[in-house]
Amino acid sequence: MFIQTIGQLNKRGSVSELDEALARAVQQVRITGKTAELTYKLKIRPQDMDGDTVQIEDSITLKTANPIRKSALFFTTEDGRVSRDDPNQGDLAFEEVEGGKTEAGQQAPPIAAAQ
Repeated sequence: MFIQTIGQLNKRGSVSELDEALARAVQQVRITGKTAELTYKLKIRPQDMDGDTVQIEDSITLKTANPIRKSALFFTTEDGRVSRDDPNQGDLAFEEVEGGKTEAGQQAPPIAAAQ
């Protein structure tokens, strides 16, 4: 009786919605490596005093974890700002140096050297 009832709810669309929600849940679990939760709820209300007629309402809830987002490291400044460069480290001045050979014996491109 349960499966037949679900099959008739929402103009016969509830089963399709459940299939789609399950597929989304599985995809999110594969992507995030975290748990997903699919809830199917039925609300049954009497329509008359005798309870001979009832109204059934269904709802589908899908809770999935968001993919893990990578963080970035920032340095703080005295005035409350953030910077990707360490404000306590000075800049190094480089100049090009000619020459050098690679392991394969080819001329190496110029590299920069500190002053």
